Amino acid sequence: MVLVFPIIATLYVGGIGLTLGFITPIATMLLASALLTRRQAIWAVSAGLLSGLASILIDLYWPYSRLDLPLLHQFVSSVVVLSVVLFLVVVIRQFADYAIRTKLIVSFVLMGVTAVLIVVFFVDRSSRASLTDTIGNNLAGLARGESDLVAQTLRGEMDRLNTLALSRVVQDRALAGTEADALSPAEIQVLDKQWMAADSSDNNSDPLVARILNDSLSAELLKYRTKFPRNVEIFLTDLSGVNLAATDRTSDYFQSDEKWWQIASIDGEYIGQPEYDASSKVLAINMAVVVRDSDSNRVVGILRTTVNVNSLVNVLRTGAFGKTGKTDIYLPDGRVIKLVPSGAGTFDLAIEDANLDVKTLSQSTKRYLSTTLEDSPRLLSLADVSLSENVPEAGPINRLGWFMVTHQDQSEALLPVARQTQANILLTVIVALLAALAALGLSHVLAGPIVRLNAAAERVAAGDLLAQATVETGDETGALAATFNRMTSQLRETLAGLEQRVADRTKALATSTEVSRRLSTILDQKQLVTEVVEQVRNAFNYYHAQ
Repeated sequence: MVLVFPIIATLYVGGIGLTLGFITPIATMLLASALLTRRQAIWAVSAGLLSGLASILIDLYWPYSRLDLPLLHQFVSSVVVLSVVLFLVVVIRQFADYAIRTKLIVSFVLMGVTAVLIVVFFVDRSSRASLTDTIGNNLAGLARGESDLVAQTLRGEMDRLNTLALSRVVQDRALAGTEADALSPAEIQVLDKQWMAADSSDNNSDPLVARILNDSLSAELLKYRTKFPRNVEIFLTDLSGVNLAATDRTSDYFQSDEKWWQIASIDGEYIGQPEYDASSKVLAINMAVVVRDSDSNRVVGILRTTVNVNSLVNVLRTGAFGKTGKTDIYLPDGRVIKLVPSGAGTFDLAIEDANLDVKTLSQSTKRYLSTTLEDSPRLLSLADVSLSENVPEAGPINRLGWFMVTHQDQSEALLPVARQTQANILLTVIVALLAALAALGLSHVLAGPIVRLNAAAERVAAGDLLAQATVETGDETGALAATFNRMTSQLRETLAGLEQRVADRTKALATSTEVSRRLSTILDQKQLVTEVVEQVRNAFNYYHAQ
């Protein structure tokens, strides 16, 4: 169960494979050491390592939709921390009782993994910061590029309108209208009411409306609109603000009370904020320029057009990247222009209320920011829509207060960072495995002679004085084996000497007993003395006795 659960859990829940991959070998080691024999424990720990490695690889390199359970992540992380602490406590408490081979393996693995973790930690932090900065700077560069495209697009529309204003036909008509008998405010008010009444009844046959729509310049304006179809409507007013010519019936006749007219007459140009045009059902911007007499260079009229900003679709599409990368235009009134799919791979512009305070974000000195947008954490960068101050026509565009916001879901934006982290994790796992294998080999090389020397000592302790330790190395272990061999040799010699002395003593005692037995039968004192001397000399092989 301990070996199968991590793999099954990783297949169904995302983000826990890494933690389970670390906890599985630890749990397996703790259980195996307490419940299994040494051989069984080795197999169990090996299986635990493979199970943990499988969980890590599945979590890192098998991306597919899985459950996201934050509470489970927190629980598993807590269990991992507790397991690591418990494992270290057990290892430290029992370390003195471990075999020398086990001590070497544990020491090598811990030192190797700790060193790699320290290096990987700092490398990961450095690479993460570097990659994040690179990604953020790329977003900032894209936002800046998109803002320049929008500014150039608006400037192009204004340039075309200024070119139209330079037409001699337009100038002559504006001059003629301005120099004609001026209408009084009361007359203008009457004509304006007449015009609005015709507009409310959709009556282009009204004499006032018909005169404007059938003006000779109106035909020229229609040709211009045909050539540049993004212009929804175009009309010309004189300096009093009344219509002189138009491609379509406007909402009113008198224009000088409109904000766009007043700004254009003072600044020379005007660009308005986007609005949804109900009649043409498009998102459009009002643009206006003054018309100057080419001879006197004095202002003689105001030329205005309503431009369909659908041309911004292509601009915003160049700002769409990856699966979640988007570029939107944020307006100063708290609205946003964004792309919406319209079917068959096409897109339209939509304007809606924004849920991002770009004014506050624009005060940041950072090139990119992390925030929550569209209900997900996103990485974004913004740039104001503007032209260089050195460009004479930059004023109206720079005063728009538009911001290009390029943003992308953090999980996708920081994918290179995640991949780098995956590589670092995999490197840690590989180094841990290599450290374990190296520890096994080194423990065999370092501890093998000691283990075999201990086996020889056990044989000697059991009474096998012929046992010899093999001198395998030239280091302290080899010197110890040689010393052990000399010690056993001296021990054999000492024991051999002791055995000879015991044999001699036994022989002497036996001889003394035999002499005593023989002498006990002699009663004559003189004969007894002579016989004692003779028996002692013969029994102990003395050269002379008396």
